[in-house]
Amino acid sequence: MTVRGLENMTKKRYLIHAAAYNLGLIMHALFGNGTPKGMADVLARLVFALFDLSAAIFRLTTVLFRFLELFWLRVPVSPKSSDAG
Repeated sequence: MTVRGLENMTKKRYLIHAAAYNLGLIMHALFGNGTPKGMADVLARLVFALFDLSAAIFRLTTVLFRFLELFWLRVPVSPKSSDAG
């Protein structure tokens, strides 16, 4: 796409603008955002959401293991009987 002549340059400029607008519409339809900055924001929110999810799963498993340790995995301690007799 070389630029030669004023009318050809104007036509190419409008074609590029129309293509960028159409790309924005396609991105908005597919991903919910029509700009690369918007996509970066979505990616950042996704990373933070995954981090929050992993932290919640870690907390849940920690509480679950503590519960199991306290109630179900407790070995009953029997008093030692003296066999001296």
